[in-house]
Amino acid sequence: MRWTDILLCKDKRKIKRIYYESFPSKERMPWAMMLFLSMLPTTKFKAIYDDEKLCGFIYFGVLGKHVFVMFFAVDSELRNCGYGSKILSELKERYPKKMIVVTIEPTVNNPLDIRDRRKQFYIRNNFAETGCFIKSFGDLQEILVCGGTFNRKTFSMFLLSYSFFAIWPRYDKKGNFD
Repeated sequence: MRWTDILLCKDKRKIKRIYYESFPSKERMPWAMMLFLSMLPTTKFKAIYDDEKLCGFIYFGVLGKHVFVMFFAVDSELRNCGYGSKILSELKERYPKKMIVVTIEPTVNNPLDIRDRRKQFYIRNNFAETGCFIKSFGDLQEILVCGGTFNRKTFSMFLLSYSFFAIWPRYDKKGNFD
């Protein structure tokens, strides 16, 4: 698989389509902001190819001991073909000494629901539940990690530093925020 920086990619329109199809509007960052932030050394926005075929993209932050995957999607026509697992495997190879963190919508205990299938995908790819939920920008997300033990304080420091103090996370063990 080949990872290409989004700014050098010829398929920006296709990646934008995948992004808009994969994430509801309330969860998306503005596209132009993502492109701009990808110029920072701590932000990576990569198009993923299998030979010349665009498979999807990954958008993540790298700082200190953390890799935080914010957006990751495979083209809907290529889902369930193993590309997602291959991309995560390569991410782990590229950052072997870092803990990879993802956040997902809480599950509903229905194996047919996309939220439950998404969580099972990460579990199959060696991510572990942390028992922690985070509320940031109004949305509740469950935190899953791979390659380390989750620590709220160090992850908070990552988020604060990475976001230049724009993200002030709130945590809860059960996902109950009043």
